[in-house]
Amino acid sequence: MKIVICVEGDSDIKFMKDFVDYYKFEISSNDISYIKSGGKDKLSLIKKNLIQPGEDGINIIIQDLDSDSETERNKKVSGILEDYKFKLFFIKGGALNCLEELLELSSVNDLSVFNDCWNSFNNCLGPIEFVKNKLRLKDKLHLYKLMCLNSNEDKERMKYIGDKEIDYINKRFFNLGHVCFVDLKIFFESILI
Repeated sequence: MKIVICVEGDSDIKFMKDFVDYYKFEISSNDISYIKSGGKDKLSLIKKNLIQPGEDGINIIIQDLDSDSETERNKKVSGILEDYKFKLFFIKGGALNCLEELLELSSVNDLSVFNDCWNSFNNCLGPIEFVKNKLRLKDKLHLYKLMCLNSNEDKERMKYIGDKEIDYINKRFFNLGHVCFVDLKIFFESILI
């Protein structure tokens, strides 16, 4: 069965590839492709890259729930993909309902010193609206990943590292077996096994 997994951005694609590899779901790499929509409101712009109505396969749409209600977002996506065969999963949990929050929960290092520094920095910047708060969390996670690098080879790579290069399966950074990912694992199992 052909599968298209559609997520919001490049770092989400890298995470989903690693997540699928980590759990060794029974699918061939030839049968699966990953695309990014560029954001929750841009799904209609990438419909041509999805498995089209009448074709064999399934589209898996994974989005951060953000500040939307599940009912509202489900209605919106269903309206855009009215004739398409798809399964929809919303990442939720925490105040921002986004993947970055789950990654923060699944971090494997003691972050107390890091969090103390980050919180001081964040407080210094003052109150912010939802979108900037989510962007700050992305920055925090990126800094966390850089902090975890400690060999000479890693330090050299720090100059170039981006979200697409992060190895989410590497247990020095994250625990993909963390309870915060259970719903996503069950979602994939219901489709891929």
